[in-house]
Amino acid sequence: MDINRPTKSIWMEKEAPRVAEVTENLKCDVTVIGAGVAGLLTAYKLLKDGLSVVVIDDGKIAGGQTQRTTAHITAMLDSRYCELESLHGTDKARQVAQSHIKAIDWIEGIIKNESIACQFARLPGYLFIDPKSDPAHFQTKHDELEKELAALARVGFDGAILEKALPAFGVEVTCIKVENQAQFHILEFITGVVQAIANMGGRLFSHCHITEIKDGEPVTLLTNNGRTIEAGSVVVATNSPVSNWLAIHSKVAAYRSYVISAQCEESIPDGLYWDTEDPYHYIRCQKTDDKNYLIIGGEDHRTGQENDYETRFAKLEDWARTFIPGLGPLEYKWSGQVYETVDGLPYIGHDPGHSKNVYVATGMSGVGMSESALAALLLSDLIAGRESSLQSVYEPTRITFGAAGEFLKENISTAGQYLEHFGSSAAELSDIAPGEGAVIARGLGKAAVFRSENGSAISCSAICPHMKAVVRWNSLEKSWDCPAHGSRFDSCGKVLDGPANSDLEAAEIAGDDEQLLSLTNQIAPLEA
Repeated sequence: MDINRPTKSIWMEKEAPRVAEVTENLKCDVTVIGAGVAGLLTAYKLLKDGLSVVVIDDGKIAGGQTQRTTAHITAMLDSRYCELESLHGTDKARQVAQSHIKAIDWIEGIIKNESIACQFARLPGYLFIDPKSDPAHFQTKHDELEKELAALARVGFDGAILEKALPAFGVEVTCIKVENQAQFHILEFITGVVQAIANMGGRLFSHCHITEIKDGEPVTLLTNNGRTIEAGSVVVATNSPVSNWLAIHSKVAAYRSYVISAQCEESIPDGLYWDTEDPYHYIRCQKTDDKNYLIIGGEDHRTGQENDYETRFAKLEDWARTFIPGLGPLEYKWSGQVYETVDGLPYIGHDPGHSKNVYVATGMSGVGMSESALAALLLSDLIAGRESSLQSVYEPTRITFGAAGEFLKENISTAGQYLEHFGSSAAELSDIAPGEGAVIARGLGKAAVFRSENGSAISCSAICPHMKAVVRWNSLEKSWDCPAHGSRFDSCGKVLDGPANSDLEAAEIAGDDEQLLSLTNQIAPLEA
């Protein structure tokens, strides 16, 4: 197993499509940076519009958060529609709901038109109250469900109902049932979309890092291997934008989310199941190689701000086994990263850090499948110059005054992470076990030190290049995570996730009787 990506999702049993690396300068109408589901769907739609498209990723196709999703395809968002009404008004909340419903329909249309075998299925979604709730808590949650049900009717969810039974658990549980949600096998879907892109003449490249975006007409992209790409427009679809410094990042917060999966002896009706707790939990079914698995997720926390990874998994397992005694031994455990916006809606549109022909899609929280499709539809309209009523709804520069409290809460949390600069580290080199890392204080500086399995130490700066917060060791994913804005780096300091767009700087530690290797002379190679 790759030490830099140690956990494995259920989707990783299927190999992602392999594509070439950039070996020459390129020109196109649109370059999409990021070959996850958002970038690939955007490329697909632009090609359907008749534009020439290049897709660039600094890793493998779907090698980032796309292969770590739980692949719910839903119009039920992390924020309740009653909350969205309060923040944005009923008219905008209705546009939000209808745009997500349209996005799901479009995904289904792609699957049918391209004959993609990806286990796509329409199924109901259930938002339910934990049956273990005490009477007072139950009543509070019941009132919330009734309020949400009324909001769902106003924004256009036809047929949403309040029920007192939940088919998955065989017990009387109060829930809202919403029809026509969906699920699929994400890697099988991505394989079909990549083939469709290639059939339309789209060019896809992997293991190519974009080091700079130069505004202009055309936009010029510089790569880490000295090539250039000229494009009339650029779409930055890297989960968290690597193209701006603070314009968006002060309005989004990075969260780690945890997932477990096991086979189940019981027959669980197909559905998407979400509880009303905080942190919340959810369940869905997935068939793989004629085996029936349950995928259970939740227990989110701000990236880099907690280190109780095994506790998170244990809580998920305990929660699931309470409802489903027939759940088998855990076979998969993994985590992923989502970005929550302060007002509950993604940012899709012109990148505020660049000129008008650079676009961004981010802040898709836990509904990345439907919002990736939504982003593709909206961005293709903007690039083609077509008017869209959704532009103002998802505009990245929007300010939602009703979300001021959430904005302050998240930014106070972010600001608090900079106190780490003034703290002293208790860790010493001798404390670091093979396969683990720690931040070591040396004078006024801090080094991020990883000890490889052979005992050698690999050191780099512990200062995130994005906005200079001190990174923290993630022992689950064997990564350095920034607790301020969610940038992540592998054990040797190579950037994995933005907003940082460069590696941790090399740093040597002198004066220790150990074999010490700097980042510059022992860097983990990119996975082929």
